[in-house]
Amino acid sequence: MIETPQARGGSTCSPRKANPCSERERTLPKDTPPTKNAYHPNKDSFTFYGIINRGHINNRLKKIEPKTRPERKCIRLTHESKLIISPLTDDLIEDINKTNDPFRIYGRVVPRLQSGKWSYEEVLFDEETETRFPDDHLEWDQYIDREDKKVFLAYLNDSCIGQIRVVKEWNRFCYIENIATKREYRGSGVGKVLLHQAEEWARERSLIGMSLEAQDDNLDACRFYVKQGFKLGGVDTLKQAYNPNIDATLYWYKLF
Repeated sequence: MIETPQARGGSTCSPRKANPCSERERTLPKDTPPTKNAYHPNKDSFTFYGIINRGHINNRLKKIEPKTRPERKCIRLTHESKLIISPLTDDLIEDINKTNDPFRIYGRVVPRLQSGKWSYEEVLFDEETETRFPDDHLEWDQYIDREDKKVFLAYLNDSCIGQIRVVKEWNRFCYIENIATKREYRGSGVGKVLLHQAEEWARERSLIGMSLEAQDDNLDACRFYVKQGFKLGGVDTLKQAYNPNIDATLYWYKLF
């Protein structure tokens, strides 16, 4: 399976005057491996030290071989790059929708149920287009300092480049309401770090797994979820009935 960009897009974030976590940031010893996480005292925000490159977290740069198919530019981070994951606060609400960029539509997941088990195949379109989800307008204060829901934002050089929004469900799953990465950082590993943060949050609450949904024509998203250990667990052919371009909503699960 080829390496894939992040599930949903994120738009360019305006430079912030101050890093939301800089005052509490811990400095690691020089001999600390670059792939370690440095947790802040509040245990919510952490700084990620290391290389984020083409979906892999490495302790050194890797050469990227040219693709036969043209792809958009993906920013490569350096050893000095510090990815900071911060929980949502009142002063960060303005950054939430800044990670909502268009994403590619170039194929579809075609699910199949046989003997009680889901499988699927991919169908590629002749032409590639783009689409974009509407911005979210929720009561964001309901995600601040709550035990049952959370928004985590990813910052690099004082700019927001990703987010993930999670909720504790009645069935003891951590439901991922949204996950987004700024367009130029898709495929760099930011989404993987955000999912890791969501999984840690879920495990701390003794949940049994994570779940999310994706449209069947969001092929990059579906490929990303599979690569991160999610399995197709259900299909709804009526949820998006108002949209003639979407045949089905796919439900993905990852059990702990």
